[in-house]
Amino acid sequence: NSNKKKKKEKSVPHTHTHKEDQQRARSCQVARSLTRDMDGLSSPRTTCASSSPLLPSTPSPSSSSSSAPALALALEEVLLHVFRHLSLSERARVARVCRRWQRVVEHPALWTGLDFAALGLAATLGDGELRSIVTGTRARHLTEFSLAGCTQLTDDGIAAVLAPMAAGQLRTLDLTGTQASVATTCSLARLVHLERLDVRGCLGLQHIPETLARLTTLACGWEHEHHAEPWVRQQSMAQDACVHALAQGSPSLQSVTFAGLVALSDEAVCHLVERCQGLSVVHLPYSVRLSSPSANALASCSGIVQLNLRCCFWLRDHDIITFARGLPRLESLNVSCCEAITNASMLALLEACPRLNALDICYCTSMTAALVRQVALTRPFMQQLGASGLKDFCDADLAQIVQGMPHLQTLGIGGCSLLTDESLGQLAGRLASLESLVMHKVNVSCETLRSIVAGTPTLKTLDVEGCPQQEAIMQAVADLRPGLFLGPP
Repeated sequence: NSNKKKKKEKSVPHTHTHKEDQQRARSCQVARSLTRDMDGLSSPRTTCASSSPLLPSTPSPSSSSSSAPALALALEEVLLHVFRHLSLSERARVARVCRRWQRVVEHPALWTGLDFAALGLAATLGDGELRSIVTGTRARHLTEFSLAGCTQLTDDGIAAVLAPMAAGQLRTLDLTGTQASVATTCSLARLVHLERLDVRGCLGLQHIPETLARLTTLACGWEHEHHAEPWVRQQSMAQDACVHALAQGSPSLQSVTFAGLVALSDEAVCHLVERCQGLSVVHLPYSVRLSSPSANALASCSGIVQLNLRCCFWLRDHDIITFARGLPRLESLNVSCCEAITNASMLALLEACPRLNALDICYCTSMTAALVRQVALTRPFMQQLGASGLKDFCDADLAQIVQGMPHLQTLGIGGCSLLTDESLGQLAGRLASLESLVMHKVNVSCETLRSIVAGTPTLKTLDVEGCPQQEAIMQAVADLRPGLFLGPP
């Protein structure tokens, strides 16, 4: 009996080895078949493939002795194409197959961009995991890097990963919602090739480095409007000094988002516009301390195509007239919650800005639905319209929108208490490009909303907060379209 047990114990490794041999044989067979498929890449076609980073720049000789390396490189090209579609964990597994696969996995072409939110890792990613994934070599290859939503990372952890990128070519960096602070600022200062930077929601970030001379796009301030209170209470950024330094060090800026910088002054905005003549996108929501000098400065920058002045309560009709005279290329304007603006100035702006295809006048209490009807008559190419909170907005106005704006992608009609199911039902199947629908506090039935969702396959975001049948609506919509986002856009 003891001899039988010993034989069994000895036979276990033999069986395991046999399985491994079978797996290796199958892998070799697949590799050989792939290699055979590459036989067509002989001398006439190698020159076409020479632009690849893995293939030689000169055609290989036609002799059989030199064709093997060329075929091997061609096989690596195929592997590179396949590995592009693998997740990080899958890449880690295939890198352990053999040296060739490990070499392909580490190729720079596979490490030009990294977005942990898109990979579903943002919520749990820690400093150790980040360092193991973004090694020094890989970091230098990155051109786009996003840590947005990685709330578990520390300031030192972020700074340590960014440090080797100073020797690379990083162009785009997103640190939205992270704990970036003093150490991260020091690492940012050395990223001299950086062109796009997003640091919204980074409460510990005190300033933007002055060394980012190539910066063209910047977003800072709060991440979302519902994060306004903690941002305003905790922010340590010296807002005017930050904007002055930014304008001095980054004159190439084209797009700026200063969300919720409530202490920003006219002097800082005027200096920014004076230094950065190429501005085309300006977002200054909740900049409540600004006044007409800022409006005049913005109007002098004729290249602006997007302007967001939401909740800038200082805006008056004469400021809108100033924009009408100075911004002929304007395509998008957000003046929601600016209560002093009337229909008259907006009509003048519509006439002076023929390219305007996105307009948000939500809760502009001095405006009426007559403006919306005029927009529907004169702007059939309109893509975004916010009319929430207009007290006299009724079924006839919504019908005019559906008929006159067939290409709408975003529509806001929340808080319009005069709307009924009769007109709301017209949304089903009539707006073929609609992606976002805001209808909070609207008296809509569950059946009507089901028909809207069923008839609008392009819909991605739906806001029904405060509707009388909110719970039933959300349940019905979740059953009908599980992937639909229910909440404010």
